[in-house]
Amino acid sequence: FRSVLSTQLSHTPGGPYQRVNRIRFFYRNVTTLGKGFRVSAVINVENEPSARRSKPYEAAVQPGMALVASGLLQYQPKDGIEFAVGRHALPTGLNIPDQTTFIKARNRLGYYDTPTQAKAFLWGKRWLTSLYGFTNNWSEPAPIRENGGGLLAEYDLLGKGKTIVGVNSLH
Repeated sequence: FRSVLSTQLSHTPGGPYQRVNRIRFFYRNVTTLGKGFRVSAVINVENEPSARRSKPYEAAVQPGMALVASGLLQYQPKDGIEFAVGRHALPTGLNIPDQTTFIKARNRLGYYDTPTQAKAFLWGKRWLTSLYGFTNNWSEPAPIRENGGGLLAEYDLLGKGKTIVGVNSLH
């Protein structure tokens, strides 16, 4: 479990101080089921949403609403091959701790951009390839629903895990 607690205090000249206490819980789990199978999940709950305008493609979060940010069933038949199905952020190719930074910057579906996907990962000592297909979650309005697929390919130029080149193609 992880929890982030914050207090926002606002004041207008001549007006009263207003305080909002926000508590956000994250539940992250990976459970190995045996014989190469595992399930992983990230679930977020907020008591009071951050101030965000509701958009046609991203409704404002309701207090107490649980969001499954990631939920995957994964199968690794042998080292170098893995298959996954479930909800997860689309691959970006950026190895940064907060993937939402890039998701928000793309102006796609925003913070909650976790479509249903099927993925295949293939890797060796200095390379990684990920093929994926995705579909909408049917919570989006019909005109902006997305379906498609893509490929992420990376190669470690120097073999030290520090200089990686790659390409991410999304259709």
